Amino acid sequence: GRGPRGVLMVRLQWSPDAVDIDSSSPQRRRSIGHFHQEALSARPWRAWGHGRMTAYRCRVLSNAVVADRTVALQLARPEGFSFTPGQYLDLTILDPTANDEQGPTRSLSIASAPAERELLLVARLRDTAFKRALSTLREGTEVAVDGPFRDLEFPSGGVRPLVFVAGGVGVVPFLSAVRAADLAGHPLPATLFYSNRHPEDAAFLDELGGLAARVSGFRFVATMTRAAESARPWTGETARLGPELFARVLPSLAGPLYYIVGSGGLVSDVRQTLERAGVPRRDIDIELFTGY
Repeated sequence: GRGPRGVLMVRLQWSPDAVDIDSSSPQRRRSIGHFHQEALSARPWRAWGHGRMTAYRCRVLSNAVVADRTVALQLARPEGFSFTPGQYLDLTILDPTANDEQGPTRSLSIASAPAERELLLVARLRDTAFKRALSTLREGTEVAVDGPFRDLEFPSGGVRPLVFVAGGVGVVPFLSAVRAADLAGHPLPATLFYSNRHPEDAAFLDELGGLAARVSGFRFVATMTRAAESARPWTGETARLGPELFARVLPSLAGPLYYIVGSGGLVSDVRQTLERAGVPRRDIDIELFTGY
């Protein structure tokens, strides 16, 4: 049925109690994509819950390893598919080689810039049915994308500086924003702190360093928290994400707008330490990535 203001509500029987799922929730709809798989045979299809969204079939152009246990999936961008940096889409594998109770659909942030002709999605591989199926996608395979949907919204105009805080593949929405500024030739008053355990884990590390040299106002700080265990030499930062590291780089902790993307533990820890350091909660936006 439909809830207030036309929001679609789905009631599931879930042991031990039934629960309501509100598809307009800011939390990602990771567990409910399989309900609409049959509808994807029609193109375009009006999606549910986020207003007028459309699902499309599109072809895989490439599926490449870009870091340890990390793949970048490049898709032919469907005609009429528009998005802004910080948005994500639902990817459905139409003929998965493996499946689980969550179905063949998951939400993935968009790494490409809106001006690019292709869509770039990035995923950290784990031992789940969806990730195993994702890793086997080959050039020419058809998949379905639904969206875009909004988790993060980056302000334009440069009224306040931005601080991007990324753990692992949480860098993806920020990469989209920096690529967009680079292609448009616009300044970006933002500092990106990018944390991984080892350099081998850090997707797009070299690209982000190059973007920092080209995009006016953009600064890039990579940190490797277990660099001593790495086979690749690292002479940069090794501190964990938090106010101590930020204070060494930023003019002031107060004033910027903070965006934190990564695992639940990382996001919670960084947000709490920022708040204890005096950053107002209203100046902190977050997005959680889970290993599914």
